[in-house]
Amino acid sequence: SFKIGFYAQRSHRIVQNWNCALQPSIFNNVLDVISNWIQQFNVSIYDENSKKGLLRHIYIRQGQRTKQLMVCLVVTKVKVPNVDQLIDQLRVFDNLTSVVININNKDTNVILGNECIMLYGKDNIEDVICDNVISISPMAFYQVNTCQAEKLYTIAASIATLSKQDILLDM
Repeated sequence: SFKIGFYAQRSHRIVQNWNCALQPSIFNNVLDVISNWIQQFNVSIYDENSKKGLLRHIYIRQGQRTKQLMVCLVVTKVKVPNVDQLIDQLRVFDNLTSVVININNKDTNVILGNECIMLYGKDNIEDVICDNVISISPMAFYQVNTCQAEKLYTIAASIATLSKQDILLDM
């Protein structure tokens, strides 16, 4: 059996959680679709102890302003059996913009590997922050709380007393 949730503090034990208050509610619906696909096609779940199994992580992103949706499966092999059926099932979401697999076959606790393969749509989603359109790839860092990030950027820009020719970087 498999669990969908988060790691317990300072552990690799998964605490089942389908209803995180921090994530968009559509993520629960996406997880339902993926869970059904896992069960329907008996998709093997990666086991850290045996180092066997295909699916390591489910990674979902959504642009807060654009509502564009990215689903990324972190897997141990390039070939994901029956992935076309999953894509067909995910297409019920009108805002599905990207389905990607990320290959992580290393013995590591790092979530993402170095290689991404686009399976459906675009290889990124977009969001808008401080009136700028931002392209977000599966590997990119992006603040999950867009409104709070905008407030921080505005404060930083005002303290820095920037001119129109200056560029402010979030690093």
